[in-house]
Amino acid sequence: MRSRKDRLEIYYTILSRMDSDGMIDITLKPTELQKDCNISYEKLLFYIRELMEKGFIINRIDKLIITEKGYQFISYYKRLLDLTKDTDILR
Repeated sequence: MRSRKDRLEIYYTILSRMDSDGMIDITLKPTELQKDCNISYEKLLFYIRELMEKGFIINRIDKLIITEKGYQFISYYKRLLDLTKDTDILR
């Protein structure tokens, strides 16, 4: 079993863990998200900054908000996961 996630998996985990309304409170304790991503707090902040720089999320007052580009990433990543499952590419 793989214990480390690659960058795209971490992006996907962070984005998909956002609330169904597309927001996550930035005052939220990050321990659960850190555990899901299997990364340190510093790395979590690094990836959140990257997602902001790439336009996948934006900071609005006390919320991080997922953008349309972020939703597209989630959709494409899910499709890729489905494709790899259907074709048994990754074992």
